[in-house]
Amino acid sequence: MKLSLLSVLIALALPAASVVHADYSLQRSASFDTANWQCEPCSSDGNWHGDIQFGLGYLDNDQGARFNNWNTPVYGTGDLNKSINPALSINMEQYEDDGYYNRITALDLGLQRFLLEWENGRYDGLRFLGSYSETPYFAGYSWLSVYHDNGSYLTSGTLDTFSPKTTRESVKLSVKYTPHSPWQPHAAMKHERKTGTRALYTFVNPGLGNNPGFIPKPIDNQSLNTDFGISYIAKDWMTDLSYQGSFFRNDEPALHYGLAANPYQNQIAYEPDNDFHQLALSGNYRLEEQTFNSRLLWSRSTSESGMNPFPQSPVLSDSFRGEINTVQLSADYHNQLSRKTAVKVSADYLDRNDDSDRHTVIGTTRKAYDRDRTRLEVAANHKLSRSLRLNAGYEYKRDRRPYADRKQTEQQAGYIGARYRPQADWTLGGKLTYASRDGSDWNNSDPDAPHLRQYYLADRDRLELRADGSYQFSPGLQLVVETWYADDQYPTPDIGISDGKDYGYDASVNFALDSGVNGHAFITQQYIRAAQHHANSDVVGWNRYTTRSRDYVTTVGLGLSKDDFFHDALQISFDYSHSRSTGETDASSNSYRYPDNRASAHRFELTGDYQISDDQNVLLNIRYEKYRESDYLFVQEENMGDVMQSYEGIFGAVYWRYRF
Repeated sequence: MKLSLLSVLIALALPAASVVHADYSLQRSASFDTANWQCEPCSSDGNWHGDIQFGLGYLDNDQGARFNNWNTPVYGTGDLNKSINPALSINMEQYEDDGYYNRITALDLGLQRFLLEWENGRYDGLRFLGSYSETPYFAGYSWLSVYHDNGSYLTSGTLDTFSPKTTRESVKLSVKYTPHSPWQPHAAMKHERKTGTRALYTFVNPGLGNNPGFIPKPIDNQSLNTDFGISYIAKDWMTDLSYQGSFFRNDEPALHYGLAANPYQNQIAYEPDNDFHQLALSGNYRLEEQTFNSRLLWSRSTSESGMNPFPQSPVLSDSFRGEINTVQLSADYHNQLSRKTAVKVSADYLDRNDDSDRHTVIGTTRKAYDRDRTRLEVAANHKLSRSLRLNAGYEYKRDRRPYADRKQTEQQAGYIGARYRPQADWTLGGKLTYASRDGSDWNNSDPDAPHLRQYYLADRDRLELRADGSYQFSPGLQLVVETWYADDQYPTPDIGISDGKDYGYDASVNFALDSGVNGHAFITQQYIRAAQHHANSDVVGWNRYTTRSRDYVTTVGLGLSKDDFFHDALQISFDYSHSRSTGETDASSNSYRYPDNRASAHRFELTGDYQISDDQNVLLNIRYEKYRESDYLFVQEENMGDVMQSYEGIFGAVYWRYRF
């Protein structure tokens, strides 16, 4: 038999091939060791772990109440100008193998803003959470008023200072049960008490003539919020039935102020007691690429308030009962039609009925403030190519109020947008929106002012354009920019706001340097312009004039951090921001330019974290803020005190943290 050279080569290669096949045969290969693939059961020693942090700080707010909202004074000391601030924080947690756990949190004990919280239970059983917190809000330091507390009412006297401030005390209790069952019950309750003093504006002060001033209004009210329900969770669907209740109580029916001889000459009603009840039935259903969500709400709001009748008052009753019943239905549908196209359809409907008292004043029947509102939206998202995605949508809103001048308003809006994300270092996106609102038909009863209207009765056309982009210069340097422009036009009628513009940009840079420094820098500028036409009713023919306002706001910031000082033992971070705003207003009637309103703020924070040992750290925190504002309305008003705030506040603290 004659063999070709190719046949000889194949024959010589067969033995070698057989050996290779035998070495890599699946039948003869050794089994792979997969012991490391299996997870070991997690175990816990049942001991407490966490950290304790204690520190001392120094606060000097320079009589600036705004600075106290960032750094609160010591608890129980009032609103001190300068103080030594001790603070204690604790975070502790305990876990056991059977799923039982404990968590205890205490933040900023010793200061006027603090939190105490305890959470306890099992992850697959009953869980409980309880917390108590106090949160103050500081409005000012040396505002002036001629009214002073005199028992149950305020009487006038000489000008004296007061400090508007309110404090919220909150108690929260929450229970949740998550058994090995589709049923998941839950319940929560939160009680709040708000105390303090607010400032009410008045344009007349006794003994001072027609000069503006303030009335210090004592605040003391309570609210209770409750929430409980049960959920049923299945593989592809879930439903939840829940109840929410809110109950507000105000013990004071009226604030009495005036002359000592007759303190009831002037009085202002407090917020009325009110109750709110709501039942909610919601659900979610998923079928492959489709998702359906819906919710049905029924709510009732009631209130009881004093009418504060004075002698010869036409009020039939000393109380008023209000009741509002509302039904709301909302639903949305999502469908991923293909790998490239998805659609969304959503709808909302609200029907509100006012069943409050109608006859509380002699000779007057109160209108029923009924209302119904409808909203429809359709949106689509399509992936045109690997890099380009388009989206578009349409929204319709209708609002009917039979009691109001604008009995019905309708708004239609459409938008189209795109996102271009190529396989490159940059991306681009944009969105164009056009909205048109029908201000509704209205009738003006004054023949001398055929064009008079209120601003909210106008038809409005709005055009808005937004664009954004990013560029990755290098793995450690990225630029992100966003810009927008919006134009509002009010074509008819011609008394009231006529046009408005809002435009600006936002640019930020994120960087990570080879030296280990990470950071960001940003700048934001926004410009708001508006023009409004007015009519002087004291002039024959309603002589018209125009006011124009322009607001400018600029904010810049820089943040830096480095965490590898002294062999990674020291971490330092620095944040700085500066904002400046200006408001300009002028009138065409006499070409008058009002003085500008200005505000500026510088703020920085420096933090340091030095690790002494494996379980101990020393932390440093320094905060500084310089704030200035100028409002010409308050410049010459000596009867109101230091309403405008200008200060340089500084806070510094050193903390010791121990981990266990």
